[in-house]
Amino acid sequence: MTPYPEPWVVGCRPRRSATGSLASTVGGPLLAVACWLIVLSCGGADPRREALEPLPQPDLSRFEKAVQDQLQRRHGEVEEALESEAPAPVLAAAFGELGRHYDVYELLQEAEACYRNAHQLAPEEVRWTYHLAVVMQSTGRLPEAATLFRQVLEQQPENQPAQVRLGETLADDNRPQEARQALQRALAIDPDSALAHYFLGLLENGEGRAAQAVTHLQKALELQPQATIVHYALAQALRADGRLDEARLQAAQVGSEEVRLKDPLVQALGDLRAGAAAHIRRAAKAQVEGYYEAARQEYERAIAADPANPEAQQGLAAMLLELDDLEGARRHFQKALDLGAGNAAQVHFNLGALEILADRLEAGLLHYRQALEIDPQLTAVRFALAKAMADAGRYEDATAAYDEILQLEPQNIAARLNLGLALARQGKLAAAKGVQEEVLSRDLTDGERAEALSHLAALEASGGDLEAAEKLYRRAAAVSPQGAGAWFGLGNLLGRQGRYPEAIEAYMASLAIDPKNPRAWLGEVTARVLTEDWTSARQRLEVALQEIPDDNELAQTLARLLVTCPDPEIRDTARGLQLAQQVFERSRSMESAETVAMALAAEGRGAEAVDLQQQIVGQLEAAGQLDAAAAARAQLERYRRLAIR
Repeated sequence: MTPYPEPWVVGCRPRRSATGSLASTVGGPLLAVACWLIVLSCGGADPRREALEPLPQPDLSRFEKAVQDQLQRRHGEVEEALESEAPAPVLAAAFGELGRHYDVYELLQEAEACYRNAHQLAPEEVRWTYHLAVVMQSTGRLPEAATLFRQVLEQQPENQPAQVRLGETLADDNRPQEARQALQRALAIDPDSALAHYFLGLLENGEGRAAQAVTHLQKALELQPQATIVHYALAQALRADGRLDEARLQAAQVGSEEVRLKDPLVQALGDLRAGAAAHIRRAAKAQVEGYYEAARQEYERAIAADPANPEAQQGLAAMLLELDDLEGARRHFQKALDLGAGNAAQVHFNLGALEILADRLEAGLLHYRQALEIDPQLTAVRFALAKAMADAGRYEDATAAYDEILQLEPQNIAARLNLGLALARQGKLAAAKGVQEEVLSRDLTDGERAEALSHLAALEASGGDLEAAEKLYRRAAAVSPQGAGAWFGLGNLLGRQGRYPEAIEAYMASLAIDPKNPRAWLGEVTARVLTEDWTSARQRLEVALQEIPDDNELAQTLARLLVTCPDPEIRDTARGLQLAQQVFERSRSMESAETVAMALAAEGRGAEAVDLQQQIVGQLEAAGQLDAAAAARAQLERYRRLAIR
């Protein structure tokens, strides 16, 4: 069992049978046991045995070996129970377990035969009756399924999954009155059954009671907002109730995600799966639910079962990426490629992104190009390629990459906006401005228009027309009030002009929309520091670190403020040193080392500050960063004077 919560089981539509032929399996024929053999083995003493169906012999050749071995073992257990004339409950359990294993691999005809035998031998064992009923429902034999669900409920009146499935079965069999009664009883057991509300909503709407239907369907969506199929039924009910605007809103949200029933017996079937495919399925489920560590473990089990499975290698790589193991992710993505991954273009894309993150630009670009050789239509890869070029300062190459996107997709607004930025970075302000103005002439969403206006504002600021830039930023913010970028750009513009109170307001407006933008926090704090508002600068940095606790630059800024602040009420050198050391442990950067040295000196630990600063000077000189080394040496002399005192 995996450590993540049990998944929900789809309970809306019948499954199709995937029954194999009765041919012999690969790896040795299974022994057939016909009815007359069963009778002989039992001596006719137990009438329950005389009515048993033959032991199924499906063709297992389409399954991986681990599954074949698993099913053959279960088949052998039934044979052994038959041959040893085991008591009826023991034989029933053997048939039932074999049925469950056939069921999980969608060998429904074989599962049905086993469940029937288990039910025949041990009718008091409710789970075999229930599993047989579910198979009958899944294969469209609705009257028999309804009868079996009722037998279950005679023994277990509070069995809510059986009650819901009975209502669903009766509704599908066009018996609306009986279905309504069954579903209402299900809600009496558990009023929070989304599937019961959904089917009641369908029934009410089908009989002209639109208002009641709306109530049930809204409740189903409240309980399972991810069940996007409900939006269609709700739109129909709202339309029938005359609420046309609401109906249109629901119709726009229609999807294919079914309403799900929490059904422990059916869900437990998934735990029976063997082989790499089973582990991959469980891993994918855990991944969707956000349980990345559990997913990682399942992918590792899949690889242990089948080391040559590229899907398992790729899945593990994706989970390692989520868990910040970049080198492990790179290794397994490469292994997936070596094993012939079917979606090699996507794997190259992922590897390219990993290489870029590791500051291996050329290796990343090579993978991006290989992805495009496989699938030239992958616009996302072209964007990543162009961005990598721009981030590396290769603006001409970025311009060419955005041009290629626009040749494929002339209407791609994002590509045009980024093309303008790349041109601006090359100093081609007139051309860049022309691109942004051309974009503004198009039919845009509010967000696209605000972004284009912000880009144009930045160009005006670069050209020295700060008044025009400010008007454009404010216009962008008015067009799309939820556009954080316009407020952030305005804050930068106002800060450059020394209009710090106005800059603070703009940054705060940006952060109200996007509190995860560290540059906006730093801009706001810088403006507060420049107005010598030390108290609010510290307070806002503390809030920023609550929002983005692992941001090194924010933590380092707070550390320096605590160490150097002229206000003794704000200064806290001990905490400043602690923060500085934490940042240094995470980043090992030269700047963070300098902050630690600064904090050591402020704490009166001058000798330690001198030792650390000497190391910094040596590393800067060795790296050929002579200007930085000279500044660091001057700081070293100050620490030496402090140490002498």
